[in-house]
Amino acid sequence: MNTPNTEITLWIEFRRLVLGLPSVVIATGAIFLVTQEHRTRADLIGDYQWAAATAMRGQDWDKADVYYRKLAWLHETDVATQYGLALVAEQQGDHDRARGLMSDIAPDDSAGFGPAHFWLARDLVRRTNRKPPAPNVLETLERHLLRTVERQPDHASAHVMLGRFYRGQGRVKRVRELFEKAAWHLAKVTPGYPKYRLELAALYRILGNAAQAESLAEASGDHFQQELDADRNDIEARLGLAAAQVFLHRFSEALGTLEDGPDPRGAEPIRKALVATWLAWVNALDPAQESLVGKRLELLQQAIQLDPENPIVLNNLAHLTMLSGPAADKARGELKDVLATGRAPAVVHLTLGSIAIKQQKLDQAEYHLNQAFEMNPRMPEVLNNLAWVVARAAPPQLSRALDLADMAVKLRPRHVEMRETRGQILFQLGRHQESLEDLLIALRQLPGRTEIHVTLAAIYEQLGDDEMAERHRRRASDSKQVGGAGEAGKRPNETTE
Repeated sequence: MNTPNTEITLWIEFRRLVLGLPSVVIATGAIFLVTQEHRTRADLIGDYQWAAATAMRGQDWDKADVYYRKLAWLHETDVATQYGLALVAEQQGDHDRARGLMSDIAPDDSAGFGPAHFWLARDLVRRTNRKPPAPNVLETLERHLLRTVERQPDHASAHVMLGRFYRGQGRVKRVRELFEKAAWHLAKVTPGYPKYRLELAALYRILGNAAQAESLAEASGDHFQQELDADRNDIEARLGLAAAQVFLHRFSEALGTLEDGPDPRGAEPIRKALVATWLAWVNALDPAQESLVGKRLELLQQAIQLDPENPIVLNNLAHLTMLSGPAADKARGELKDVLATGRAPAVVHLTLGSIAIKQQKLDQAEYHLNQAFEMNPRMPEVLNNLAWVVARAAPPQLSRALDLADMAVKLRPRHVEMRETRGQILFQLGRHQESLEDLLIALRQLPGRTEIHVTLAAIYEQLGDDEMAERHRRRASDSKQVGGAGEAGKRPNETTE
């Protein structure tokens, strides 16, 4: 099925070739059309379609609206006309009307006009902003995209959106079938759109098909190399080639590709790509090899020179400070320099606070976590870890700890670590029944955590259930005997990047 724009374009070409009339004559509008009384209804429809398309190309939305309304009066059931009216309404800022018109020709519960289904899918994405959409919104988005490709099997953008949709859902749900669906849709478009090869390669890597992933990445690199050879000022081609080289762990080549362009560090996309390449190289190095600590620091130092406030770079640097040796000493110096500027982001203070907790330096931990809280009072990990620390201060600040823990649980109600933190604080406050509820929720996913069993034993003893108290005392003892797995309960959350 052709899109309305395709249909309109074909009609324009036909009119120009057959009638030989210049566009300015045909576009004179309603006066010309009305005075031609001998013209047929089909002629009028054609003229209005041409005039509407001309107005759309000229971004004259009011004129386009007039002609599409005329078309709707002449041809009420034409979906292309209604689609045009919806596009005009969108450009005029009447998004509710546009949405209503699109929904009429692409209903949620049945297959309709393909381009309208795609418009509604993109509209859903636009309206969700950065917030994770509700499950029913995701289902609606998937239906509209599937109906788009059902009606228009070669709709590349819809296949790409479906590929990315399933990839995202696969990451959330960790279901292989979703990654397979993502790969299927992206494979539909890569023959005609080589720029998507690297995304498909990444999916094949997730699915364990290393050979096919590498082959696609090589092909992606070759494609972008050809484009770059044709125009060395093509930033998109340079970024694409570097991304393929990073994927293949050719980090030095990727840095050379990025640095080889005109004014490489003057273009923001290139600067971001350089930092991303250094970070990818750091992540590829085995953290267990002490001999590579110096290399990790060298790469992070280059990244921090280009982007001194990058939270991921600083977070990696903070983790290096936990090590011993000259490289770790240098990392501590680098991080202190950043802290001295007062520009360190909340995530760095969170990481340093979490490290201080592990080192049992609670005063230092409280300082860093308070700094992080001032910068971002709605970061759940900061709230949780600060609650954990102040509950163990001398003397314990239990009222503040509970306020912080309540906020953390409100932001992440399903996060069991935060449930445990609040449960332990409630126990310290003597609110045993409330503590029991939180700790039992945490226990479902943390069955081997010693501290939870110790506290539950004490709670059941207070509640008069000696049998349950004894069961949890035995579980606490068992978890200590299997390598202290439960001791993880004493480690608050670190941020995850």
